[in-house]
Amino acid sequence: MQQYAKQALQNNSSTKFAITDDPAAAVGGYPNEMGITYKTEQGGCLVGVLAAKEAQKTNNGNAGTIGVVGGYEIPPVDSYIAGYKYCAQNAVPGTKVVIKYSNNFNDPTKCSPLAKQEIDQNNASVIFQVAGGCGDGALAYATQNGVWGIGVDSDESSTFHHLLLTSALKKTDVGVENAILAAFHHHWKGGHDFVLDLQNNGVGVGKIDKSVPGSWKSLMNKYKANMINGNIKVPDHCPNNSCG
Repeated sequence: MQQYAKQALQNNSSTKFAITDDPAAAVGGYPNEMGITYKTEQGGCLVGVLAAKEAQKTNNGNAGTIGVVGGYEIPPVDSYIAGYKYCAQNAVPGTKVVIKYSNNFNDPTKCSPLAKQEIDQNNASVIFQVAGGCGDGALAYATQNGVWGIGVDSDESSTFHHLLLTSALKKTDVGVENAILAAFHHHWKGGHDFVLDLQNNGVGVGKIDKSVPGSWKSLMNKYKANMINGNIKVPDHCPNNSCG
């Protein structure tokens, strides 16, 4: 959509534009344009802690294996994965993270076989989907076969009522609301980004399954507090910019 957004921005200089889930620089950094971006690595970190603890429980107290089914190997996907992997391995050293990409965001049948591979071949105890509608196929396969799943972007507990550990949230509603308020109150920062994170409630986790022990939640909340106060710096990309 870059070329169409650029045309609209250039032809309507008195109109303010906000771009959800992309930096302003992605289109051109125009003075009437603001990006809305999300530190999704922070949400990925929080669910990674819970995933690692669940895998440890499944593996009789030893570090286990957790999986990810991603859509495309692109920054908005890999930021989630980078945080997930970093904090899972930090919370339970020795945790193995298996990552596969479907190269698809829409077709559930492209993601369910990848979840099957991670479960059957790698003994993954948890599957985190970062592939939109396609990823729901991964969650469906996992939860229907006795393996915990983790949703993405929105709270997926209303769709998956069984074996959904939690969801990593990207609160686009908070981003859009703040962009509107910035325009209304004349605080618009043209050419810049409004960054959503844990501190301003722009990312987080959804409903946590009632079976999750309080000690796991406390550990997750310690990571949350340390990210907010800057004591933990979670990476937003994988080493060499490749998670796969």
